[in-house]
Amino acid sequence: MHAMTTLAFDTHAAVKALKKVGFEEAQAEAVVTTVGDAMTGNVATKADVTELRTATEHDIAELRTEMAEQFSILYRHLRIMAIGIVGFTAGLTVALVQLGRVHTNGLDMVSIKDGTDRSAIRTHCAVAAGTGSCTSGATKSSGCSGG
Repeated sequence: MHAMTTLAFDTHAAVKALKKVGFEEAQAEAVVTTVGDAMTGNVATKADVTELRTATEHDIAELRTEMAEQFSILYRHLRIMAIGIVGFTAGLTVALVQLGRVHTNGLDMVSIKDGTDRSAIRTHCAVAAGTGSCTSGATKSSGCSGG
């Protein structure tokens, strides 16, 4: 708000009105001066509001641009992290394949991939480890000696 706010205020008419109701000349002039100063110093004009709106819209546009740049950096870092995770997973898979078949208490992971019921495998593993009994669909054919 760079421009000086100018309001139409007829100070002469205001002084005359105050004198008419009993104010002395000096009192009327003091009141009119005080009211006039308050009006011109604390009132926003349409031009003031327009200027403020334009400045605010500009600030918002700058903020949006800055946020877009920051999100771009964030997404780039996330892509790099995702590529690293995929690379690590691929490397781990290759290492496991190179070690040969993966065993879990006598069960290989190939049997899990071919559709075998996982609950039966878990039960078999618990029975084989001596920590469970034949339940959850485990049978003698899956290695459970008790069911």
